[in-house]
Amino acid sequence: MKKILLCVVTVLAGAGFAQAQFPAGAASSEVDSNGTTVYRDASGILIGTADVDSNGTINYRDAHGILIGTANVDSNGTTNYRDANGILTGTANVDSNGTTNYRDAHGILSGTADVDSNGTTNYRDPLGQGVGTANVDSNGKTVYRNE
Repeated sequence: MKKILLCVVTVLAGAGFAQAQFPAGAASSEVDSNGTTVYRDASGILIGTADVDSNGTINYRDAHGILIGTANVDSNGTTNYRDANGILTGTANVDSNGTTNYRDAHGILSGTADVDSNGTTNYRDPLGQGVGTANVDSNGKTVYRNE
């Protein structure tokens, strides 16, 4: 089965994340009482977490709590993704149309995300073809789907 956001694997691919919002293979996510985003696969098994530290950096961790990557926003509003060693793996920025453009470490477009009038986030490959969606369900859980 095609993993959602396969188009954006360059961002934290080495760390197992398809992009900054959730790990490859994630079926859902929700925020726990500590403010940590918890990612689970379709069977409900924990596959990773994301938490924000006191500097505003998002720390991505695998299911064992090991740091696998980070994200932070620079003064230009660009989100910079780095692996656990601090090496830049990709970026994201929002254009004037409200579309998030994901680029690899070399600046090559790897995918986009936009939100439609129903509140669905639509993920697309560099050619604009849909690869997945994300919606918030009635329980406040974000549900990811492959196309």
